[in-house]
Amino acid sequence: KEDVMSMSRRILKEYGDRTFKSLTDPKRSAHELGIPLVKAMQLVACSELGRRYFSRRSGSLPVVRTAAEAFEQLKDMASLNREHLRGLYLNSHYQVIHDEVVSIGTVDVNITHPREVFRPALEYGAAAVIIAHNHPSGMLKPSDQDIAVTEQLVEAGKVLGIRLLDHLIISADGFASVPADYSL
Repeated sequence: KEDVMSMSRRILKEYGDRTFKSLTDPKRSAHELGIPLVKAMQLVACSELGRRYFSRRSGSLPVVRTAAEAFEQLKDMASLNREHLRGLYLNSHYQVIHDEVVSIGTVDVNITHPREVFRPALEYGAAAVIIAHNHPSGMLKPSDQDIAVTEQLVEAGKVLGIRLLDHLIISADGFASVPADYSL
C-alpha cells in the first residue's frame, strides 16, 4: 500500500543509499527487501535509469589502490545498524566498475558465500575485488569468522583468476584490514 517514493525513502533510511546501486534483479530485490515484486520492478527500473544517467555525467571511474581509498568509497557503511557486506569490483586499472551490497545480516552476523561475492565480478568482468563489512558494535578487530571468510575468498578468487585485494572492517572509529594470512 506504500507508494514507490515513500518506499524508496524508507529503504534508503533502513538499508543505506548504496542499496539502490545493487538493485538489478527484481525477484532478488523483492525477496531481500520484503516488498512486492511490482514495487521491486519499479525500484530496479528507477535505479537503472539513475545509474545510466549519472554514469554518463560523471565521466571517469574512481581509482582504488589502497585500503584508505577503499574506505573513502565505503565509509557511509559506518553508520548502518546492521552488518552489510559490500564489494568494490575493479578493472585491471583499479577503477571501480561496480559497487554492490552483497548481503545484509543482523546486528552482529552476516553470512556470506564466495558465489555471492564473485557473481558480480564475473557479471561485470572485474579483475579484482575489495570487500568490506561494517561492525555496528564499533569493534575493528577481525573475528575468527572474518579471517576464515577472507581466506576462503582468497582461495576462491585464485580459482576464478580474480584477486581479492582487501577485506575491510568499517566502524564509526575508522577501518581495519583483514589480511588473508592474519594469525592470532
